[in-house]
Amino acid sequence: MNPFLPPLCCIPDGEAHVFGDRVYLYGSCDIPGDSNYCSHTYHAFSASVFDLEHWTDHGEIFASAGPNAQVAWTSARLYAPDVLYKDGQYYLYFCTGDGTEGMARSGSPSGPFTDARQLFYPPSIRNGRPLSQNDPAVLLDDDGSAYLYWGEGQVQAARLKDNLYELDPMSYVENLIDEAHFGFHEGASIRKFNGKYYLLFCSVATGRASSLDYAISDAPLGPFRYGGTVIDNTGCDPETWNIHGSLAEIGEKYYVFYHRSSENSRFSRRACVEEITLRADNSIPAVSMSSAGFAQALNAAECIPALAGCRLSGRCYFTLEAGVPILSNIHHGDTALYTPLDFPTGLTQFCVTLRGKASGRLSVRTGSSDGPILAEVSLSNANERWTELRTAIQFQPAGRFGLYLCFEGGSSHTLCEISRFRFI
Repeated sequence: MNPFLPPLCCIPDGEAHVFGDRVYLYGSCDIPGDSNYCSHTYHAFSASVFDLEHWTDHGEIFASAGPNAQVAWTSARLYAPDVLYKDGQYYLYFCTGDGTEGMARSGSPSGPFTDARQLFYPPSIRNGRPLSQNDPAVLLDDDGSAYLYWGEGQVQAARLKDNLYELDPMSYVENLIDEAHFGFHEGASIRKFNGKYYLLFCSVATGRASSLDYAISDAPLGPFRYGGTVIDNTGCDPETWNIHGSLAEIGEKYYVFYHRSSENSRFSRRACVEEITLRADNSIPAVSMSSAGFAQALNAAECIPALAGCRLSGRCYFTLEAGVPILSNIHHGDTALYTPLDFPTGLTQFCVTLRGKASGRLSVRTGSSDGPILAEVSLSNANERWTELRTAIQFQPAGRFGLYLCFEGGSSHTLCEISRFRFI
C-alpha cells in the first residue's frame, strides 16, 4: 500500500538499492507537521526482495547535529542522500541545507556511517572550492568506475577517484542536462539498465516541480537525450511542490520510488512506489499514482486507511491526529481517489469511520468522480466522535477499478474527517 512506510515515517527523496537479498531505502527525514524540509538525521529502511510489503527501520544511521553528529563543518539539516557499495564498504553521499556536500562510510548498508569528509572541486576547477548545490547521486559502473552527479538548474558530473571522495578533474562535465533543454530543477538520480544510463530528475517543464522525468545515454557522462515523464505527483496535496525519487530493479520487476506531500504543505513528504515498464526500445511509459504500491491492488473487503488516497481535489489533505493519519479539511466539492481496488463477490455494505462536522453527503463512486454511485452516507455534526457508519451498497461491484469518495454539503465549513473505510 502507498505510502509504504509507517505513518510517522516521512521519508522523501528515496534512493532504493538492492544489496544482497534486501532492498534498502535511503532518503531525507521530514518531521511530520514541520514547516521545513528535512531534519538533522538519516534513517535506513530495508525489506526482503521476496517480501516488499514489510519494511524494517534500522534507526538513525547518520546525523549532522545532536549527540551522534558526524559532520564537522556544519550543523545544517541533511538533504537528499545516495549510497554506493564497493569492495566491502558502503559510501553515503550527502548534502546539507547550507549547500555543502560530503561522504561518509560504513561496513554495513544499515550504518552507522562515520568518517565524514567534505567534498571539494579539484584545484583546477572553481579554485578548489567546496562542492555545492543539492542532491548528490552516485553510480558504480560495470568496470568499477564510480561517478558523482549533483546540481540545481543543471547537472554537474565527474568520475570519482579510487578514494571515492575526490573528483577526477579531466572528467568533470558542466551542464550535463539543464533546465532550458530538459526542464531539470534538482534531484538527480542515476541508474544503469541494459547497458543504458538513466538520469531521473525533478522537472519544472510543466511550470511546477511535480514530475519525475528522465534522460537516457549510452555513456555515464553523456550526452543525454530527453526521455519523458515517469510519474507526476500533482494532486497528492493542495500545496505539493517537490518530487524526488529513483528507479530500481528488484527481482524481475522495475519500480519508481518517489514521495508525496501531506499536511497541506510542501513538507511531511511520504515514500511511495509504483511498478514501471522498461520497453524493448529502452523507453519508460508514464505511470500514475496509485494506492497499491508494491501490491497489484488493495482488497476492498479489508480496512483501507484514509492515507492510501492517491489523488485529492479541493481543499482536503492528509494529516496526523495522535499518530493516526486522517483525511481532514473536507469541504463541498472535494474528492479522494483510491485505486486500484479489488472487489470480491458477496459484498453488501460500505463502512466508513468518520467524525462529522456539518451536514452533507458522502457519495462513493466507481470509475470516476461522476461515475455510478455505489453507496451514499449522510454527514452530520451529530457524529462529533469517531464513529463507524454503515450503509447498503446499491449494486454488486465486480473486478478491479478506482473508488472515488465525493463530498457535498451546503456549508462553507469542514464537512467531516475520515480515518478508514471497508466493504463487508
